[in-house]
Amino acid sequence: MLNPAITLFWLLLFSIVFTLMGVFYARRHLDTIEDYVVARNTQSTAATTLTLMATSLGAWILFAPIPLWLTALIVLFSTLIYTSYGGLRASIFTDKIQMAIIVPLLGLLIYFAWQAVGDINTIKAGLRQYAPELLNWNATGGMRAGATFFVAILLTGLFHQGNWQRIYAAKSRNAMRCGFLLAGILVAPIIAIMGLFGLAFVASGSQADSSIALFNLLLPTVSAWVLIAIIPLGLALVMSSTDTAISAVSSLIAVDIRRLRPKTSNQSLMRLSRLLVIPLTIPIWWTVSQGYSVLYLFLLADILCSAAAFPVFFSLFNRNYGARLAIFSTISGLLCGLSVFPGPNEPPTFLLESFLLAAITPIIISLVFLPFTARKNNDDFEQLKILIRRLDQPS
Repeated sequence: MLNPAITLFWLLLFSIVFTLMGVFYARRHLDTIEDYVVARNTQSTAATTLTLMATSLGAWILFAPIPLWLTALIVLFSTLIYTSYGGLRASIFTDKIQMAIIVPLLGLLIYFAWQAVGDINTIKAGLRQYAPELLNWNATGGMRAGATFFVAILLTGLFHQGNWQRIYAAKSRNAMRCGFLLAGILVAPIIAIMGLFGLAFVASGSQADSSIALFNLLLPTVSAWVLIAIIPLGLALVMSSTDTAISAVSSLIAVDIRRLRPKTSNQSLMRLSRLLVIPLTIPIWWTVSQGYSVLYLFLLADILCSAAAFPVFFSLFNRNYGARLAIFSTISGLLCGLSVFPGPNEPPTFLLESFLLAAITPIIISLVFLPFTARKNNDDFEQLKILIRRLDQPS
């Protein structure tokens, strides 16, 4: 293991490098509030693919060198500097740089981790000893877990502001479609490989944290230079997800302030977007520094998104679908899902059922009551193409 002081030195160094790159890029490319929030029609297929991959791959990083409070402070402070200053453009630019670091280093770590594991026969023997049920193709536990998180992540992703920002940032519809498709295709096998190392970790019989199986397999066997290489890899993965979240929140602040106070100047709007996101990171830093598990909070957010998915998006396509029915359907779905949702210390026995109930109940209620609550909506949906305006245009 590396000395904590050496680890923090390299952590600070790589954080400063990422921060300076983001700031210097933003100084040359940030002109308007529109650039800050959506970077509209500026990103190619390759850029869209890389930024989506960086954001997706960083979502599974759940560890940091201790002390945790200092690591969290360094990462949040560094990311806040270039993201609050440069907005989405800086986030996407650093994502591209970070992917240039993530891909080779992740490949290197996978190679060394495989060397530490041994071979397939060793893994099978370990699984027979420690978890024979994982070798049973008739077991349904793994299938249920996969289906559960597929439903949860799919429906939650519909509300991910970072994804919507990147839709508008793409140069064209074709660049957007190809970028999202390629990112999904390229990320899938990487996530699958991470899952396979989870099996290898179980086969080792270790009692350590299984959520970081790859790193737990790797750390006891590699030399110091490989451990140093883990630092920029982990940092790139964490910062790529963190700057996406910060940029997304900043964009929501700008959009809502412009909606509530349309006469706010562009300069004031950008200043408020930069400043108001800072206090929101304080409770995040405190939670991370305590080492609490946020998985249960994620699951609660997932079930809320599952309940809201159909009402929100169906209302965009049906002009007779009113707000009251949408709210009633969402609340009904949420209550049905929560009725079988596990408590914080309970096994997730009916987690899949809870997500399905939350998602399906609003569909049934909406379709049953729509004929009785339909009202004539005078909104002309075709006018959306005309009425949508840039944030830096006058009201």
